[in-house]
Amino acid sequence: NLEGGWALSGVDMDGDGLSELLTGAPFDDANATDGGAAYLYAGPLSGTLTDADAQASFSGAWPGGYFGESALIVPDMTGEGCPDVVVGAGYAGNNGTASGSLYLFPCE
Repeated sequence: NLEGGWALSGVDMDGDGLSELLTGAPFDDANATDGGAAYLYAGPLSGTLTDADAQASFSGAWPGGYFGESALIVPDMTGEGCPDVVVGAGYAGNNGTASGSLYLFPCE
């Protein structure tokens, strides 16, 4: 059970006139128990989406890090000319126990 939909963000990332959807799944166990994940879906979208439908996925590495509890598609922050993905993990231990982290994924 991915428990997706905790964080949602939609923006046309590839210029085709259809929004892509980014959703967080902080309880996803793909890499670590409650490590979390985020999934990016390309438009057009309809019906029920699963992780297998995702165009891209991002996974947290810290057990109990809850990667994906926040997830945003943001304006270009890295200079490639397209929107980027930002995902938060409120309890990731990169800087100490449950210190939290924010991850930036540049567009490709």
